[in-house]
Amino acid sequence: MPLTSSECTSLFVFCHSPDCRQGVQKPLSWLIIHNSMPCPSCGAPINLESGDNGLRIQKLAETCASIDASLSKLA
Repeated sequence: MPLTSSECTSLFVFCHSPDCRQGVQKPLSWLIIHNSMPCPSCGAPINLESGDNGLRIQKLAETCASIDASLSKLA
């Protein structure tokens, strides 16, 4: 079974804690199925469904879906 583009794509998401602001890179396929995760630096929850992180995940997922659709037409 071939990999999808979301399984091959990673994205940096950022902690919004004022004292932290660290980023962590995760595969898009992992980010899509989770709604939050703890910041590896400060432990604060990182919201993956709203704000900048949510928008970036949504837009990248849409782009990956478009790429997958185009690739499936070539196969």
